[in-house]
Amino acid sequence: MSKAVSLALWVGLLAHAAVGQDNRPTPARNIVYIAPNLTRTMMIFKAGVQVLTLTIPRGTALSVTFDVDKSPNPAHDQRFEFHGNVEIRALVVAQRDPALRLEQAMRQAPITLTATNVDVEIAVEAR
Repeated sequence: MSKAVSLALWVGLLAHAAVGQDNRPTPARNIVYIAPNLTRTMMIFKAGVQVLTLTIPRGTALSVTFDVDKSPNPAHDQRFEFHGNVEIRALVVAQRDPALRLEQAMRQAPITLTATNVDVEIAVEAR
């Protein structure tokens, strides 16, 4: 119960309402879609200090919009790193509207985290 309350507080603090905004990436940004096939851990760092850790359960798709010039390509070890201005969306695949393409569904994802000048690491959770 305390994890759910803690997550709700963080999401409440970090959630970004994008009402009436066009959420397509700008030319200097890119989007990566991360498959919902594994449980993952997401960590956000600001100036080298870890400020947030979340467990992303299996069955949750992620999309990450990031600055192209500040982020390397995803690593080949099922780990992703992003730097700079990052927007992360999470959608439980079982709740996805089947009439929508993935890109459209992710734009309507119920959870959106937006962070400025941060480092984000998303990795497969250690078993």
